[in-house]
Amino acid sequence: MSVLDVPSARMQADAEPSAGVFAFGPSEWELLSERFAFLGNSLLDPPSRDTALGLHEQFWGVFAEGLVGVGCANELIVSGVDHAQRFARRMAVGGEGALGLVRMEHARLFVGPPKPAAPPWETFYAQPGCIGDAGFGRATFAMRSILRQAGLEVRGASNQYADHMGLELLYIATLCDRFASAPPSADEVAMLVGFVGTHPGAWAPAFCAAVQNAAPDGYYRCIAETATGLCRCLARNA
Repeated sequence: MSVLDVPSARMQADAEPSAGVFAFGPSEWELLSERFAFLGNSLLDPPSRDTALGLHEQFWGVFAEGLVGVGCANELIVSGVDHAQRFARRMAVGGEGALGLVRMEHARLFVGPPKPAAPPWETFYAQPGCIGDAGFGRATFAMRSILRQAGLEVRGASNQYADHMGLELLYIATLCDRFASAPPSADEVAMLVGFVGTHPGAWAPAFCAAVQNAAPDGYYRCIAETATGLCRCLARNA
């Protein structure tokens, strides 16, 4: 699962249509694939000079416009995009120092030491209402199996557990990309929606809350909010 290139406005929340209203075509699936890939890769690795698209206000304008076009403009996405644009404007003053701040935030939230402030693994959120302190649980094994069945494997320097939020979002991106190339059957779409509801969509709100609490003015608040809103949108509209 490699990084997908994402094209480099403020948006307003619209009432979300009822489930099943949208019949996505190839262009919509491709757009969703690109956005899920960006969000997933953003959570897996801190930005570098070459991958810091999200630190530019213009990027989020295009990101938002595309989502409005597929009917995804719920309040979490609106909040995430708005926060990202305001963050980018603040960071523009900081120049090179801005990238370092975001990289340090990524380490504090998702890596540690002593431990991540907002653990990005599904296993940590197995018990509703609390964040656990041990990884590699049932969700890890479930995600390993899901990735294997799709012909995917976890590779790269980060060597993350399979239930990392970034990997779950990249799995969605991969399925959306496949649907863009070959129209999916109703069963395939149902499988994707079921995955979103059972895996990232089920624990994204708690993960998002952890990020918001740990870094209310940080960059990753916008990533977490947008990812949570996009999962909800896909589950409702696909």
